[in-house]
Amino acid sequence: DRADFLVQKCAELGVRELIPLQTERSVVRLPPGDPKRVEKWRRVSVEASKQCGRNFLTGIRPAAALQTMLAQSVAFELALMASLGAESRPLKAVLDERGSARQVLCLVGPEGGFTEQELAAGRAAGCHLVTLGPSILRVETAAIAVAAMVLYALSDATD
Repeated sequence: DRADFLVQKCAELGVRELIPLQTERSVVRLPPGDPKRVEKWRRVSVEASKQCGRNFLTGIRPAAALQTMLAQSVAFELALMASLGAESRPLKAVLDERGSARQVLCLVGPEGGFTEQELAAGRAAGCHLVTLGPSILRVETAAIAVAAMVLYALSDATD
């Protein structure tokens, strides 16, 4: 399914951890700690990591509410929140300015995007609102694209 694909590709790219995000517009509602889903995604992560010869596994955590993740954003050097809103800046511009960050939180919203209240909460928590361009992307496409761009842009900082 689409979530498996997202986990597989993010693991192949070298994402350290994935946390399903629950927002107002989330279509799929995962019970906190849904053990069957989380275990399935862990297996997908293991297989993808083996295939790529990675010496670490992409961690899979139980679903978390957006507010929970925003509260944890202070633990990261850079927090990004994908948005199509007019106030969003190109992801590349933010990464060019903050290229030395080693711990990055990337929040990608559901189909339909984050609500205005969620975006306001993100700004208040210090998140940079970023855009990938004018196209409206599916969640898994946006998450994989953000992961690839962030990992590429910051590869010099993490090597």
